[in-house]
Amino acid sequence: MSKTNAIRYFMVTAIWIAIASLHLFSSYLDAIKYRGSYAFDVMEVTYYILAYHSWAIFSLVFFTAIKEYSQRFSPTILALCWFVTAILWLLIFLSVDTLLRVSILASVKQDWLTLLGSTSNAIIFFYFILYCVTTAVCIAIFYYRSSQQALIDKLMLEKKNTDSELKLTEMQLEQLQWRLSPHFLFNCLSSISALARNENKDTLISAIAQIGNLLRFCASSSTERFIPLIKELEFVDDYVALQTLRYPKLFSFEKKHFAR
Repeated sequence: MSKTNAIRYFMVTAIWIAIASLHLFSSYLDAIKYRGSYAFDVMEVTYYILAYHSWAIFSLVFFTAIKEYSQRFSPTILALCWFVTAILWLLIFLSVDTLLRVSILASVKQDWLTLLGSTSNAIIFFYFILYCVTTAVCIAIFYYRSSQQALIDKLMLEKKNTDSELKLTEMQLEQLQWRLSPHFLFNCLSSISALARNENKDTLISAIAQIGNLLRFCASSSTERFIPLIKELEFVDDYVALQTLRYPKLFSFEKKHFAR
């Protein structure tokens, strides 16, 4: 048994022992009311603990069955299984309860089959109500935990998506900085300033347009997954033109077209 199952077993058993204690206390009040006295009996306490412990085992088995089969069958089949389980469990529990009373309680002298056959309808109805309440609580706990787990999974997925978007944004910013570093822009603006002072109007207008093209390309490509090759080549042309503007005699650039 795993640690989680062990903790679950002890918790459920403690709850049912508490219910057995309430039943014992009710018997004590009835004895005081109708007989005027109550004699403490260890065997009677043992009987109640064992009888209600069987309900603890049933609760764990029923909860495990819900987890295993609730998603496999239709609601109609599940309702039919619930009804059949009610009949089988009540037969089993009443047999166990009667056997415990015969074997543990000294006041019961009858044969357990005879005592089982004389079980009143009121007792059967009481345990059927107890079965309904127990199964309803198990189902409510299961669906509550399922909803909480679904909420946790949704939050984890949203966190994962947010982290992915953040990483994508960081990559886009790094890409933008790699393509157009502040140092490069500063140098280009310095060259444009020199052109303005030299009153080279045509070259100045062309340089400003090329910087605008570079910025526009970086802004648009940072949000696109695929970039056409023609746009990449236009970016290279503008970039080289600006570098040529900065260093007109330090390098040469030639672009060749290959036929298919």
